[in-house]
This record gives sequence, structure tokens and C-alpha cells, in this order.
Amino acid sequence: MNWPFKKKEIETAANQSALARLTTHNCDREEFVRLYTKLIQERIPNATIRAVEAMTIHLQLPNGPETTNLLENVWRIYQAGQEDRRDLIERSVRMVQANLQPAKPIDKNCIIPIIKDTTYVNLTGNPPEIMCEPLAGDIWIVYAEDLPDSTMAIAKSRFAALGIDEKELRTLAVQNLRRILPDIEQNGNGPLVMLSAVGDYTASLLLLDDLWDQMAVLVDGPIVAVTPARDVLFFTGANSTDVIEALQAHAKDIVANGDHVISATLLVRSEQTWAVFQPT
Repeated sequence: MNWPFKKKEIETAANQSALARLTTHNCDREEFVRLYTKLIQERIPNATIRAVEAMTIHLQLPNGPETTNLLENVWRIYQAGQEDRRDLIERSVRMVQANLQPAKPIDKNCIIPIIKDTTYVNLTGNPPEIMCEPLAGDIWIVYAEDLPDSTMAIAKSRFAALGIDEKELRTLAVQNLRRILPDIEQNGNGPLVMLSAVGDYTASLLLLDDLWDQMAVLVDGPIVAVTPARDVLFFTGANSTDVIEALQAHAKDIVANGDHVISATLLVRSEQTWAVFQPT
């Protein structure tokens, strides 16, 4: 197996394993990627691994499944130190292993919409090899399977076997999302409001038209919303200029320093459609 990064000996007094080094040492970004990749090689020895870019690796089994893994989110959580590192790394590796298992037929009831940015979509191929559609600006709807331990973007090749019209996909996915969503929590009554839903689908609330019809009465002017991370969604009114400026600054900070980030792009809602908001 070819090592995808520059070979570099990591000397430790106890000659620690990759997992031990990751969990006991405050690794910098470069060392984290190197050790994480080494751990993947140990756990999946028959996989071919190559670097797509600095924080992205591609794995493929011989004549079998393949997967692209973005390490940025794992790195940011690791760096923040708010979770047990061993649990974080082990959970991440299990997800990689699961993604390389032979694909089972897709359950139509498990198809859900998740919100991602252009960077994520472009990493899947050009054109994208997953089922997705643009929402507004650099923000995309990605169609994925809601699995017990993760969500997995649906490859176009797997979707073809379902016999579903692509025009019906968004309606189906939103219906499934409504069914699995817990109660939506609202914090604030204007001019700034935050919405949240337990789990990973807070950003997907952008797609619930009736929700935004209800929220419109809380703010001054058309709704302006932002989803800087998958579990963060703020909105205000287009006429609340001071709030919008503070909101954009806060969103940029989350994108720069948070995990599972999406975009700091502000969206404005008009006639049940999102567009990029252009401050006057």
C-alpha cells in the first residue's frame, strides 16, 4: 500500500501506536492526518488510500466499494478537546469501515435531505457523483440515507436502481425528514431567532416551507437566514440591518472555528424560495 503523504518517522519514547499517539498527544494538523491515515491503513489493510487534498483521503477496496473521507470535521472536534479522543477516533474509523461495506438496497423511507456547501459537493466528482441539487449560492441539498450511526450521501449509481423520478426526490426526502425530526426548538422571538432540532438536521429545516411561513411574523421584512454549521440556524428580518451585520460576523466565526461547518452565506426568502441575500 502506498503511503499518501511524505514519509516521516514519528519518534516517541514508548513507540506508541497511531491510536495511542492520537489520544495521548496534542497532534498538530499534519501529524493528525498522518496518524489517522496510518490507523485507517491498519484497520483496513487491503484498501488503497490516496490523498485528494490536505484534509481529504480516498479509499477503495480491490474491485469493490470506494469512499471519500473529509477529515476536517474530525480534526476540529479533536482540536477543540470537548470529546473523548479515543471515542471520537474510533467512531470515525467505524464510519469509514461502514462506508466500505457492500452497499445494501436503499430504503426509500430513509432518504433525507442534508445541507452542504459547494466544497463538499465538488469533492465527490465533476460532475458530482452523488444525488444533489443547488439551493442558493454555495449551498446545496444533498440526498442521503439516514443510517443508525451516520448519514451517507446517495451515489447516482445506487439511486438509479430505485426507479424514483428525480423530480419527486425532494418531496420524498422532505416527507421523510418531517417524520424523523424531533420537536423543533425556537430560541428568541425576534429580531434574532435561532432554530434547532436534536440530531444532525437543523440546517435541513431550511426546506420546510410551512415552518418559514409561521416564522415570518417574528421578524421585520423578508426572512434572512444562515446555516454556518449543520446544527446551527439563525434568522432575522431584512430590515434589521444591525442584527444582520452581527449575524454575518458570528456566522463567519463559526465557519472558521467550528466543526461540521457549512457556509456563512446569508439567504433571503421570497415566495417559498431561497436566494443569496445582498445587503444594501
